[in-house]
Amino acid sequence: MTSKLMQGKRGLVMGVANDHSIAWGIAKTLHAHGAEMAFTYQDEPFGKRVRPLAEGLGAKLIVQCDAAKEEDLDRVFSQLKKEWGRIDFVVHAIAYSNKDELKGHYVDTSLGNFLNSLHISCFSFTSIARRAKDLMAHGGSLITLSYLGAERVMPNYNVMGVVIGNARHTFKFTTKSSPLGRPVTLEELGNTALYFLSDLSSAVTGENHYVDCGFNVIGMPRQETFEEIAANGNSNGEH
Repeated sequence: MTSKLMQGKRGLVMGVANDHSIAWGIAKTLHAHGAEMAFTYQDEPFGKRVRPLAEGLGAKLIVQCDAAKEEDLDRVFSQLKKEWGRIDFVVHAIAYSNKDELKGHYVDTSLGNFLNSLHISCFSFTSIARRAKDLMAHGGSLITLSYLGAERVMPNYNVMGVVIGNARHTFKFTTKSSPLGRPVTLEELGNTALYFLSDLSSAVTGENHYVDCGFNVIGMPRQETFEEIAANGNSNGEH
């Protein structure tokens, strides 16, 4: 029987793109534990995918929001205040960078793309937190997502974009190299979010927490990992 760690809690989930999104895995877990959620989507093409998913979890507040526009954020939180009066948590799963600038050398990143990437991927969390705190009179939780490429050199990650060039190869390598030797599931990511957003983590704040089957602790992958990937690459005609 599923526990109800989030029973009576209401929150905002931002960044669901489809049913493969990390934000969607988090939302499903929170719903299973009793949370009531509102969702945002960037524009109408995303809305067509997000609305059916959100409605499937019983969501009644599904609002269009461009996180780079302060007026959109004002409108979202004004609606939350009007409908609920308070919130208990926010899930910030928003990031963006021009995919054309994820290739080549990082030093060729344009100023415009750099500022836009940091605005949407990073500063928007600050903007959202500033508004959310006014609806958290009795406390609350906010989490945002990142990737190891924000701390270490990863090919084609450059200015912290969410679209990684040759992603299939990258994910295959990290899966083979991690101590657990498998990919992370959406359910596992949801369980981690459940911990941070519920009272289980009431004494925890300001933490960076890895959910990557241990890849972040690896200094150098096993030799057989290189050999296996090289063999598979050659058999597939990749060089």
